[in-house]
Amino acid sequence: MTISNYFIISVSIVCLVSCQNEEKPYSSYYPNGVLEWKGAFQNGNKIGDWNRYDSLGNVWMLHRYENDTLVYREIYKKKKLFSKEHLKGENFKHGNTYVYFSNGALESMTNYVDNRQFGDQVTYFENGQVRIKYFKDSVDMKNFKQYFPNGKLFVESDNPNNGVVTFYDSLGNRKFDVRYINSLALDTLNVY
Repeated sequence: MTISNYFIISVSIVCLVSCQNEEKPYSSYYPNGVLEWKGAFQNGNKIGDWNRYDSLGNVWMLHRYENDTLVYREIYKKKKLFSKEHLKGENFKHGNTYVYFSNGALESMTNYVDNRQFGDQVTYFENGQVRIKYFKDSVDMKNFKQYFPNGKLFVESDNPNNGVVTFYDSLGNRKFDVRYINSLALDTLNVY
């Protein structure tokens, strides 16, 4: 084989390898001609950011792919960010999920590990005050606290499903304690 044949074979192999790794843009359209999806493939797999648009051309969803696996998604409603979530596949949550009120304020933050709630969980009132906060382990909620819109404590418990739950009025005064077993109120322990 001559040097020129080796050169041609080498160039062909380099071209095949580089062509396979080439990012190929993708677009699809609604029947009315408006862009529906925009993204890219590499080696036949979805990669990078994919935008999905509604039939009026507004961003509806943003998906982020790594090696054809969905790892992040944003959803928009009425042109405003509604939610952000970290994933390990199409409907497999892993990491924080954020949901927003229509005014853009954070409504909730939920942490997932392998598609199950785990860790700190927080929901908010539209005014930004914490509404509910707790830690979720593999079985129970821990350190549960619920607040009034004015920021005063309403309910607290180390374990609201199996333990004592303390209730307060909107001024922060302790009102009564209730014992719960398997998420059912068993009895009132103290009235203040």
